[in-house]
Parts: sequence; C-alpha cells; structure tokens
Amino acid sequence: MTPPVRPAARAGLILAGTAAGLLAAEGFLRFHWLTGALPPAGMDSFARAAQETPEVQIVRHDPLLGWSNAPSRKRGDITINARGFRAEREYAVPKPAGTFRAVVAGDSFTFGWDAADRQIYCRRLEDSFGSSGEVVNMGVLGFGVDQMLLALERDAPELQPDVAVMAAIIDDFPRIRNSIVVPNGFGKPAFSLAGELLVLGNVPVPARIEPGRPIVWGEPTAAQKWRAFKTMPWALPELARRAFAAERPVPSNPSALEPLPPLYREILRRFRKSARAMGARPMLMILPRSDEWFAPPYLLAQIREFCRAEDLPLLDLFPVFERFPRGFFSGHPNAAAHQAIADALGADLRRRGWGPGH
Repeated sequence: MTPPVRPAARAGLILAGTAAGLLAAEGFLRFHWLTGALPPAGMDSFARAAQETPEVQIVRHDPLLGWSNAPSRKRGDITINARGFRAEREYAVPKPAGTFRAVVAGDSFTFGWDAADRQIYCRRLEDSFGSSGEVVNMGVLGFGVDQMLLALERDAPELQPDVAVMAAIIDDFPRIRNSIVVPNGFGKPAFSLAGELLVLGNVPVPARIEPGRPIVWGEPTAAQKWRAFKTMPWALPELARRAFAAERPVPSNPSALEPLPPLYREILRRFRKSARAMGARPMLMILPRSDEWFAPPYLLAQIREFCRAEDLPLLDLFPVFERFPRGFFSGHPNAAAHQAIADALGADLRRRGWGPGH
C-alpha cells in the first residue's frame, strides 16, 4: 500500500508543478514571439530594412536614441536624406522666410515602411502645400514615444518648426517599458520617474552591434537567437497585459477612467513643453492599427481624456479609419491609407489655422 502524501509535501509538489508549468509557458511564448522577432531576415521587423552592405543599411546605432536612420541612404523606394529624415530632398537650415514647416516624429507608420517615398503621408501633405509649406518626416522604424520625444528635442529645434507632431500608434506607449534592450540587437534609452520628474538612464546607449558593422540579411545565428531569447521582456505578464487591455471595458463616463499611467503622462507633458520651447505648436496624432479600428483600447480612452484635460491638441484618426476597409493596411499603411492620413492631418491643420498662410 502506498503511504499517504503529507499535506506539506503535496503543497510542495503542487507549487513545483505550477512553477515548472509557468516556466515552460514562458519559454514557449518567448520562442513563439522570437520567431516573429527574428524572422529569416535575421532581426526584428523594424530592422528588416538593414542589408548586408553599409551603403544601403538604413538603421544605425544612436547613442541617445538607441538606433536612428542612417543618413544619405537609398534602398529601393526608400530614400533617407543627409540629416537622416525620410525624404528625397533636403531641408534648409535656417528655415526660409515665409515658409510653414511641420515636423512629424513617429515610428514605422510615419517612416512609411511598405510604402514608396512619394506615397507616405508626410510627402503627400507637403505636396498639397505647394511651395508654401514643408513637412519633415522624422519617423524611425520601431520607435516608442520616449524615443520620439528625444529625437524631437535633439533634431527639431534647428529646423524651426511651426508645428511639431508626435505620431504614435497605441503600442508606442508600452514600448517605453522595453527600456534596456530590444530583440533587434540595439539598446534603448530608459526613462523613469522621480516624483513627477522624468529621469533619463542607459545613455549613452551601448552599441549592441559594433559601429559600422552591418546587420546581416540572412538566417540569424544561434548567438543572436539566444541573446534575444534572454533579453526579451517577461512574456507571461505581457500576455496578461494585452489580454486585460483588450477586454477591459471603456466606461461611458470619462470621469470613471483611471488616469493615464504617470510615465506616459509626463512624456506627453514634456513633449508639449519642448515643442513650445522651440516655437512650435504641439500636436499628438494617434494612428490605428488595422486590428484596432473597431475596438479602440482602454489606453486610447485615457489618452483622449488626458489631452482634453491638459489642452494638448489631439488628432485621433480612429474615427477616420472606421469608414475604410481593413485592406488599407498590410501590416503598415498602404498608399491609400497614407493619403487618408495626409488628408485628415491637412484638414485638422487648416481647422486650427496652423497651416501655410496662417
């Protein structure tokens, strides 16, 4: 007869089994996400733009931002000018007298991944202005709102913008939490809070890929896979966060919303302050992903309420894209979606009296 298992031993076995199951689930999720983070191209989706030769590599290590556009690059329909902006032209410094100039900081949606130079919304909007206005595309693949803020503060003042736009998808806010290293091999700056004061750490950002060494287009090495596997954020809490965010109901009364998370709030406040300090009007523009069009997340409701309460101009493109089929996105905006974004941004600038001639 098998002796009975003592309660303490049974509890220990249950705990050990639970821990083993959680570790196995964590490993499975990391491996699953790693196959997306390191596809046959060899790196994360926002590093797929890298090629074998430095002459056409369009991302590079940046000691402040983690990575940025490599200047003076041409790869297919992607052109980066001498200042590292997605454009086929250069922008004069100082700004020509009488010229309206907007700068737009963003991620791959603004950079125009999957779109040709003349299709992206910054170019379409600039073309609509004629000779009286300019729109500088400061988008960088994979950026979070923290990197957009730092890029604007460093690179925009000499451009003397009249309007500074932070163009973000909802996921660009949680990207702040990827605060040290991301699976593409580059590091990141790390913002934290001391009270309500933003504190910047991990700067200068270490170069995970040696300066001048290209990111190889090809099957990732075992070392690359292992490094990415070890440095990925914890997968189970992230999965729980996504599930919670997706299912969390948005109250009909805005006063019932929880406040915007403090780190997000202070990033947006500093963006507004920094834009005004360089003589520009600030605007936050929120772009939807195709899987969010008909179910705006809870965080979007918090952002809307924050902007209303803090008088931060907001262009929310969710209502715009509710009228369009999901086919306007192929992971990133296609040419038709870029035109819709340009039209909406241009109309909003005119409505506010911010465009050329105002």
